[in-house]
Amino acid sequence: MLDTLPIFHVVFENLRQMGFTVLRFSEYYDSPKFTGLVFDHETFIESYAQENGKLTYGSDWSGHNFPGTVLAPFRLGTFNPLWKKEKIFLGLFHWVQGDFYIITTCETDPDIVAHEIVHGLYYLYPAYAEEVRACLAVHDMVKMYTFLLNAGYDTAVQEDEANAYLLTGLYGAMEEEDNPALREKLDHIFIKYFGYSIRGTAGRAYFISRIHRMEFPSF
Repeated sequence: MLDTLPIFHVVFENLRQMGFTVLRFSEYYDSPKFTGLVFDHETFIESYAQENGKLTYGSDWSGHNFPGTVLAPFRLGTFNPLWKKEKIFLGLFHWVQGDFYIITTCETDPDIVAHEIVHGLYYLYPAYAEEVRACLAVHDMVKMYTFLLNAGYDTAVQEDEANAYLLTGLYGAMEEEDNPALREKLDHIFIKYFGYSIRGTAGRAYFISRIHRMEFPSF
C-alpha cells in the first residue's frame, strides 16, 4: 500500500479562477511557446488570443499540473510583478519541503483528478516514467503526438500526456487513436509500480485518498 503521496490537489471555484491563477506557473512548465521563459501576463494573453481567435484560456483547460520546482523563480521575484492570486497560490506551499507535485482542478471529478495524478506519479517516480517511455517508443504515436501539440502541449510532455490520456480517458479527435492493447500494457506498468490500476472507480478513489487536497480561497 502506498503512503500519502507528495501530490497537492488545489481545488478552485471555477475554470476562469483556476486558469488565470496558474497560467504562468503552468505555461512556464509545458507551453509550446513559453516553456522555461520569463513572461508577463499581457504577452501570453495576446499570444493566446491571436492563436485561438479570442481569449479562451479560462475555459479551455479542465486541469493543470506541474512540479513544485516551478514555484522557485516566482518566489525569487523573477516573474514580478505577481498578481494577487499568484501570491496567494504561492502561499499555499510555503510550508512544503522536498520534491512534490501540484495538480489543480475546479471540481473533484475523479476522471479529471486521476488524469492529473498520473502526471504526478510520472514525475515523482523516474523509473516508472522511463518504462512508460520505452513502451511508447515501440508504438506508432505520431498522430497522437501531433494532436497533443495542436492542443497546446509542448513536445517535452507528449509521452507523459499520452500515458495519462490512455490510462484515464481520451477525448475529441484523440479517440480515433485509441489503442486498447497499448492501454493494457501501460496499465500493467502502472500496477507494477503502484499496486493498483487507476482505470476503475475503486482504483481512482484509492489514489485520490492518498494525495493532499487544498481549497483555493475566495477573495
